[in-house]
Amino acid sequence: MTRNRGQPAKASYRDYVEAGLAETDEDMKQLVRESPLGIGARDFLRSLKAEVKALRGVRVKDEDIALRRETASAPADDILQAICKELRIGREDLNLRSRKGWHRPLTAFILQKHGGLTQREIAGLLGLKTGSAISVQIRQFKAEWMRHRDCSRILVRIERHYANC
Repeated sequence: MTRNRGQPAKASYRDYVEAGLAETDEDMKQLVRESPLGIGARDFLRSLKAEVKALRGVRVKDEDIALRRETASAPADDILQAICKELRIGREDLNLRSRKGWHRPLTAFILQKHGGLTQREIAGLLGLKTGSAISVQIRQFKAEWMRHRDCSRILVRIERHYANC
């Protein structure tokens, strides 16, 4: 947030807060999707992108890169539609509980990796109550996906599709 010359910082901040960012949660989500670097006026976003571009290649520590959150490349609805098409199931079938099933864990893994969603958001989409349930499913999926030939084949196809996007 930049402040206008001659305007006290408190007044500038008050104007910013009173202007509001978005009317609804959906508007806010759209703002975040459009520009993962920040939210604000176009001039501000341009200057922010220029700063990020200038800092590219500058690396402080390897851990910083490992912990960096990658930006989403595909909307969740598109991912769900692609997964349902590959699995030849309906969208509502992803919400069904299955003890030995790998459909929901596969979906959770892809939504997190290529949709950039949090585990809590994924839980809401898949009809689960908590993000920790998604954490458990993703952990088990990573450990066991190679045991299921169909799962590994579908995962490879979906990964290939989103690698080209």
